[in-house]
This record gives sequence, structure tokens and C-alpha cells, in this order.
Amino acid sequence: MSHKPGTHLGGIRTLQDLRDRCHIDDDTGCWIWKLALDRGHPKVHFVAPDTGERKCMRGPRAAWYLRGGEDIANGRIVFRLACCPNRDCVNPTHVKEGTMKERGTQIRRSGVLRNLPQSIEAATRVARTHRAKLTLEQVREIRSSPETCAELARRFGIAHSQISAIRRGEAWKDIASNASVFTWRPAA
Repeated sequence: MSHKPGTHLGGIRTLQDLRDRCHIDDDTGCWIWKLALDRGHPKVHFVAPDTGERKCMRGPRAAWYLRGGEDIANGRIVFRLACCPNRDCVNPTHVKEGTMKERGTQIRRSGVLRNLPQSIEAATRVARTHRAKLTLEQVREIRSSPETCAELARRFGIAHSQISAIRRGEAWKDIASNASVFTWRPAA
């Protein structure tokens, strides 16, 4: 922090007061908020400079308000620019007022969400294997077993429909199966 610990700061009324409660990153120019968070985002309590009214806003919006002295219009939002890498940043030069469409355009141009569906899918796959009732070996055994779906369902303690979905490749489809879909059928 840029002030001595224990110093009474008297509340946030100006951009300098906001800056005094941040760690300044020399490389990026970010004002990294070090106080209250709301769902991981900076939560700023301040006194409106013009009215003296107490307000509470998320960091970027509070920085915008303190910079311009007025709140944003209905239907508009304040969001971080793509050049700002810190979600805890409250530097007013790193935020912009605009519409959701403008924010979406900025995100698309910056490429920050590029390949996100693949990474979400991979994370979901990992999470699923940690909470699954079956192991990879059991899935391979189900696919190669000559037993009926009902017998396997009783043995593994899962639904008949789940055994059927595993054999058809609809469940656990990312697991390579050495056997054909039809090898599980009992010999006639």
C-alpha cells in the first residue's frame, strides 16, 4: 500500500483516495485493489464528490464515477479494456463505458475467449472422471463384456440405461474402445 498502516484515510472521495488504497503495478499501470471483494471483483465504498452521498459499486464503475463525477446512463455498462490483464484493477484509464454489444465486440477482437469451448470441455471431462461411479477400466470392461445390460447394471450398481449408453458410445465417448459395439452381445 502507498500509505502507512493504521493511517485514517477518511473515506474515498477522489481518484487519489482510490489510488491510495491500491497497489500500483509499474509494468502494467494497473491499480490493484487490496480491500473488499464482491464475488472476486473489487467492491468500492465511497462518498460521491458532488452530493456527499455514500455509494458502493464494483471497482471499474466506481473508478468511472469518480473520474467523471456522474453515473452511467441506463442500458450502458463500464468494463475493463482488453489491454488490462488484472480483474482487480480500478485504474480509470483501463475502463470504458459502453453497451454490452461493444463489450462483446472488444472481447471477440482481443481473442481472450478463443478456444474456450475446448478448454471447458476438457475441464468438464476431468471433473466428470473424478466424481464418476465408474473407473476407466470398468467402462472398458462394460464395453467388452458378453454379459447383458441388466446383469452389468446389477453388478456395477448403476442404471440399465447408463450401461446401454456406455456400450453405444454416448456416455464416456472420449474413451477409446477396442471392441466393436456388437461384441458385447451374447453368443447365440
